[in-house]
Amino acid sequence: MLQIFRHGLRGLTRVLIRVIREICVKKKRMGGRMAEKILSNKYRKAELAKIHIAKKELGKSEEEYRDMLWILCGVRSAADLNSAQRRDVLEHLKAEGFKAQKAKYPGRPKNMTPENSRTAQLEKIEALLTIGGKSWAYAHGIAKRICKVEKVEWVKANELYKIITALRKQAQREGWALEE
Repeated sequence: MLQIFRHGLRGLTRVLIRVIREICVKKKRMGGRMAEKILSNKYRKAELAKIHIAKKELGKSEEEYRDMLWILCGVRSAADLNSAQRRDVLEHLKAEGFKAQKAKYPGRPKNMTPENSRTAQLEKIEALLTIGGKSWAYAHGIAKRICKVEKVEWVKANELYKIITALRKQAQREGWALEE
């Protein structure tokens, strides 16, 4: 465990590769190659998502996008790109003006829209989390413990009050500045 802290994320990745490699060898699968494949797939999905977000933000048509891929890498689909090609495409898109942005509220439920009837309760939860300096991961933990679901967005509308109540009780215990 000390190795992870000493080497940071790179150390953690190495430890994960080692653990996955051991699991794969025990299951007599592809040996150590399976570990790299599992981790590289995670990065592949993230990079492909960034490429498609950039395409949308830059307003590229499907034809322009596929022509760009063909000129840069000799492929017509982003799915056919290897890791070096994906990085090249991302650099090209950044040179064209794409700026990757972090989500305003990481972990915020996707079903939190103005026309949704649950929105008022979800906004109340968000306000309580903000006042208490807690993340959405904290609310997901409450949902898992109380409502037996993994995420707040999966909680039924008639059970959201349980999360609000739990956050209010936490606010009383910790002395958050709640104003009614």
